[in-house]
Amino acid sequence: MMDLSFRSRSIQVLLITILALALASCSDNAAFKQTMPDSFVTHPGVIVPNVPGSPYQSRSFQGIPAIAKTGSRLWAAWYGAPSTNPASEGPGNFVIVAYTDDGMQWQESFYIVPQAAESERVFDPQLWVDPVGRLWIFYAQSGKGMVNDNLIGAWASIITNPLDIEPNVTTGVFLANGVPASPFLIDGQWSMFINYWNVPTPARPELVGKNLYSLDWQNSRVTFIGKPDTTSPAVATFDETTAVQLLNRHILAQWRTAAGINYAVSTDSGVHWTVPTIFSGVTPQNNSRHVLARHPISGRLIIVLNRNQYFRTDLTVAASDDEGITWPYQYDFEPQNNVSYPAIVFDDNGDLLIIYDEDRSGTGKIKLARISESDLVAGNPNATISVISALSN
Repeated sequence: MMDLSFRSRSIQVLLITILALALASCSDNAAFKQTMPDSFVTHPGVIVPNVPGSPYQSRSFQGIPAIAKTGSRLWAAWYGAPSTNPASEGPGNFVIVAYTDDGMQWQESFYIVPQAAESERVFDPQLWVDPVGRLWIFYAQSGKGMVNDNLIGAWASIITNPLDIEPNVTTGVFLANGVPASPFLIDGQWSMFINYWNVPTPARPELVGKNLYSLDWQNSRVTFIGKPDTTSPAVATFDETTAVQLLNRHILAQWRTAAGINYAVSTDSGVHWTVPTIFSGVTPQNNSRHVLARHPISGRLIIVLNRNQYFRTDLTVAASDDEGITWPYQYDFEPQNNVSYPAIVFDDNGDLLIIYDEDRSGTGKIKLARISESDLVAGNPNATISVISALSN
């Protein structure tokens, strides 16, 4: 005959075990829900390898490039519109990912395309090499047949073998709401801004602005840190934030506004920020994206922007010896019209490699400028400019 006390204890142990498993399951689900897509597009873009005759080779629009370097290989990414779509920005937009091993011949490797091209778009890629050498492709997605569905999602895929001929690309994961910016270091921790645009009618008003996140690159997650004010001195719309950590450990963030470039500084690793101020270090400025970075060899701050108040022309690179207080070394390297959206990486010899677009719906050129930093500082700069891609229409 079974001891009733033993039976009671057994039932208690069973119930406790079931309860523990249930709580663990709830905890796991809660953690999982934090990374579930809180956006209208709830699935990642589709990775499509480039093959002869691919329909994605024919485009009516292309621009908004990014650049990264893995070993001796250069990678570039930008987004385009299919030739069957007369609209430049809208449903059907997809990301192009290309590379070169010799700096001259570029190969389109694969595309990230929307699952529902009639109502969704994949756009605004960013490239980043993580501490173990993998290449990340951040991108944004919008749905509902809109350029901006008011609840854009930031996603990321990873090339695990970026030096191989045939890359292995992971399925995209959702990070947060907004449009991703390029990661940068804060006290040794990788962080990134994800901008929640204030256009036209945000579905989550509390998220509007330049949201700074720490990037857990090992687990493909982000955690919110803080954000600068969103309303002064000029109301931000598309933001497009770029940032560096200064030598005094403060964070300098800059972003696009209708009145030019604004900036703010954080002294506590991004939690709190100074009141935004107009950046006057390099003028005039344009309502367009620019890039701020630190040179890995000289330590100088480097900025690339359109030095023109009214038009997207006069792409200019400038360097600072004093953490952005003054910018004595300036060079207008691209005087063409309709040139914009620079991104930068640095070659092993210290050269600046600046990618940008030109005439997105016309010639649709993705261009690369190589500039020697030492020549820039010496006062005799010169740019070697090549075309990575151009529209065939």
